[in-house]
Amino acid sequence: MKLLLKKYNIKAYKFFLSIIGSTHDKTSRSLFKLFQYAICAIFLVFFINIFSFGKSSFGEWGDFFGGVLNPILTFITFMGLLITIVLQQKELRESKKEFRKSADALLDQSDSFRRQNFESTFFKLIEKFEELSVNLIRIYIDDNTVKQYVTNYDIRHFGFEYLRYEIYKYQDYYKKIGGECNSKEAYEGLSKQGNTKILLEDYFKNFKFLINFIENNEIKDKGMYHKILFSNLSNGEQILMFYHILYEETSNEIKPIIEQYSLFEYIGWKGLTDSCLDIVKYNINAYGNNTEIKLTYEHCLKKIKQYNKKI
Repeated sequence: MKLLLKKYNIKAYKFFLSIIGSTHDKTSRSLFKLFQYAICAIFLVFFINIFSFGKSSFGEWGDFFGGVLNPILTFITFMGLLITIVLQQKELRESKKEFRKSADALLDQSDSFRRQNFESTFFKLIEKFEELSVNLIRIYIDDNTVKQYVTNYDIRHFGFEYLRYEIYKYQDYYKKIGGECNSKEAYEGLSKQGNTKILLEDYFKNFKFLINFIENNEIKDKGMYHKILFSNLSNGEQILMFYHILYEETSNEIKPIIEQYSLFEYIGWKGLTDSCLDIVKYNINAYGNNTEIKLTYEHCLKKIKQYNKKI
């Protein structure tokens, strides 16, 4: 009996769907159940009226049938409307979720496209910067020496190491004649004269442009791109960068960026003119996870404090 009822129920449901159409949620099934309740209500009232037939007139029978059935059907219709509204709200929420996912996907695509454009320009700028650096530094290298080097990096390494050593020589000269010369005076002595002044101005102007290019773009992981830029610098360049950012007012704004992203983590700090005094002029964060520099940094701070107490 149950199987027979189930069979007819399935057939009735299919017939119902053929009339109102199918949905992908529970709306159709809920409305079908209300339809079943309505049919049951009709038959129930009808059978009650049949059993009362003969006990009342046709007018009374019709009034009873209509009076009882109409409120039931109206209530069922109202419930069907409520179910439809609730399910439509659910569909609307699902649509909003899908729309949000689509919007997020579009934003991800936009971010990816923006990053690709940025990286394409960024690496071209680095390439141009390296070419410019080589052309500038060549004035300190004779042609025979240039022929000994294979790559542009080798030329830059030799040239800027020469300039770094000039700072040391400048300071050493004044110390030998009995004068005092700190790293600032030594760097300014080198950077304010003739061809070196022109070279460093052009070099740092282009380097600052690269720093600003990274900072002014709406990209994530700015620190990563700053580190890529610094990883292409020779140690001589980093030493000159160290002093230029400290002592040139036009580049002081780069100092917080150096400290924020630990861009001097791999600097050859022993090449600094006044290594112990100079190293503490940057916040310790500038040296990242370089254990050797951190230990030296703490040691230098103690020495400076002890010296100040004696004074």
